[in-house]
Amino acid sequence: MHSQFYLMMMKSLIVFSLTILLWLSSCTDQGLAYSDNELHLEKIVESNLDVDLTSLGYSLTKIPLILPDSSSLSGNTHVIYVSQRDSSLFASNGKHIYRFGKNGILKNKIGIIGQGPVEYQNIFSATFDSEEKMAYIYAGNNKINVYTFDGIPCKSVELQSNGYIGGAYRIKEGYWAESLDYNEDTTTISLIRFDNNGKKTDEHIITSFESKYGPDYYPSPIVYQYDNLQYSYYCPYNSQLYNVGHKEIKRVLSIDGGKYAFTDNQINDMDYRSSNRDKFVEILDIYQNDASIFILYTIDRKIYGGIVDKTSGKCVLNFQTGNPIRGGGVRIDKKAEIKTWPQYVDSHNIYSICFCESENLSDYSDTEESLLLILNKASTRLSD
Repeated sequence: MHSQFYLMMMKSLIVFSLTILLWLSSCTDQGLAYSDNELHLEKIVESNLDVDLTSLGYSLTKIPLILPDSSSLSGNTHVIYVSQRDSSLFASNGKHIYRFGKNGILKNKIGIIGQGPVEYQNIFSATFDSEEKMAYIYAGNNKINVYTFDGIPCKSVELQSNGYIGGAYRIKEGYWAESLDYNEDTTTISLIRFDNNGKKTDEHIITSFESKYGPDYYPSPIVYQYDNLQYSYYCPYNSQLYNVGHKEIKRVLSIDGGKYAFTDNQINDMDYRSSNRDKFVEILDIYQNDASIFILYTIDRKIYGGIVDKTSGKCVLNFQTGNPIRGGGVRIDKKAEIKTWPQYVDSHNIYSICFCESENLSDYSDTEESLLLILNKASTRLSD
């Protein structure tokens, strides 16, 4: 009798323990900002983690960016691509592309402003082929200008598309672009591939919905070249992040907005957007590597930056940054109080350009104002 009672008690204890473990597991999962390739935006927005990056295990290397004529770069200059193969860092201010080598020395500029056949007024997007050492600048109006890495103009390519194209990008044996096609109150968003001559070869429809507004009201997609001719593409309408290459368009991350989500009609309704900015989140920048997800977003006319650790699934940084172009951003370390938002991320490093006064530059105290290249998560510089 005692043995039966003991067995019953042990079974009850086991069942109770399993119930507690399952409950704790569910509570833990509910608190994660990232799980199963899904980013839970609500968990990021409602956290408040104002820390410096060095406290998160990042190391810091500061490199002055040097122009031969002692001129300075404009304050909106930012990193757009880093080629380890070519040992080049590319930065842009929307008018020019600057190609820096190791130690921050300018190699050359790429692009020509003007009305000529291989010239432009503004840079809508720019991508780079490290194998062929070619740069591709989308100048709007379905036109791509092609230059060598040394800045020599080569040709222009006209993309054959009836939809609105805000940016176009080089892939192997051709180009790709997001196309917005507005027809009879219906908007269709597609990813289109073109051959080397700009002829359309295929189309992948991302989403389609009713809309009373034309393309001028659409939020821009977020496109990021994370490797040679490899891209991530974020569509703000279906809240999905894709990897885009020569042969594949693969969804790699879903954004769960929770209570901060919005519908297609709401994001296109200007009256709703202006009067309800405290109720939904718009993503301004998002990219990831194997370790982390970096997200810049706005809510209630304020800008926030967040970093999520993919291994633990936890948000490790989230706070109001201010506009990064105007000096806001993540505090790099407590000593120098340098602030910037990560502008380019590869598998090893984070790259940013920031402008700092001389009192913040302990290593370069003789400089009135220096433009720095900040590399975090590794101490290595660009190799030869």
